[in-house]
Amino acid sequence: MVWDQSETESERLFSNFAQRDPDVFFMFSPDWSELKYVDDIYEKIWGRPVSSLQSNPTSFLEGVHPADRNGVKERMEKLSRGEHTEQEFRVIPENNSAELRYVWVEGRPVYEGDELLAIAGFVRDITERKQRTKELERTNERLKVFTNFLSHDLQNQLNIANGWLQIEQQERESKNLNTVSDALSRMAELTDDVLALARLDYGSLDREPLSLAAIASDCWQPMATDGAELVVTGDVTIHVDRGLFRNVFENLFRNAIEHTEGRLTVRVGPIADGAGVYVEDDGCGIPADKRDAVFKLGYSTDGTGLGLALVREVIDAHGGEITATEGERGGARFEMTSLELS
Repeated sequence: MVWDQSETESERLFSNFAQRDPDVFFMFSPDWSELKYVDDIYEKIWGRPVSSLQSNPTSFLEGVHPADRNGVKERMEKLSRGEHTEQEFRVIPENNSAELRYVWVEGRPVYEGDELLAIAGFVRDITERKQRTKELERTNERLKVFTNFLSHDLQNQLNIANGWLQIEQQERESKNLNTVSDALSRMAELTDDVLALARLDYGSLDREPLSLAAIASDCWQPMATDGAELVVTGDVTIHVDRGLFRNVFENLFRNAIEHTEGRLTVRVGPIADGAGVYVEDDGCGIPADKRDAVFKLGYSTDGTGLGLALVREVIDAHGGEITATEGERGGARFEMTSLELS
């Protein structure tokens, strides 16, 4: 640690503050010709002794990555003119040139009256944060590769398998072929759910105003059966990501159909007090002690275990909440609140 003994009261205050801060605190003369103070942590980041700064105050520039050095010099000039600066740059430690460190620096002019007395600031080592960011970027890139595989290669193969299966089913009836058809359908549903989860992990929401009645009816069409009916009790505009919210309605509708024997009515509409929207069926319902568990990833009775977990993830991503309760006719009721409605 270095501190010039001919310090002013302003500098003494900076010294007291610096000793309480874990970052590297520094103070130079306005023209950078004199080092007034620097923390010992400087040696850990730069891999250079503090004594080297005493003899040559700007020697820290030698440890700055060559590609960043001019930018650092420009900010030094701004500080000498009395301007506040912030900057991120790379440091190559002298005692370990193979190790690259990232730092964030904030510099401020120190005045006493109108006189510029010194330049002070903090250096924060952000190497670990940068490494975590890079690892996250690599993970996201691998996730994109995986989702591209799911959305193109795997789905193409499923389409081919379904095409040949339909040809075979036209030529003969077979219980085994029906089992294969069910398995392929489930694989397609699982693929769609995984793709939706992946979008939530690395993608941003593409919100647009949608008619609740229109998107619900559109999602119902592919899974409508003779024994199931959709009733839209009202309409409201919801501001959501169309693709992701299709997964919400498709999963809620599928959940009702798959867990109901006999006739089924599914109702969709705005909640009476305008707090959100609901999906309700008159099926077998969900036991009270299971209504939280059904939203957990991996919870399943005979499905993929992703459906309702995905629904909650999508609602959460939109800043909303979803709860499972009992419907008016004894079935399951899902209320989605805190969504953007108009």
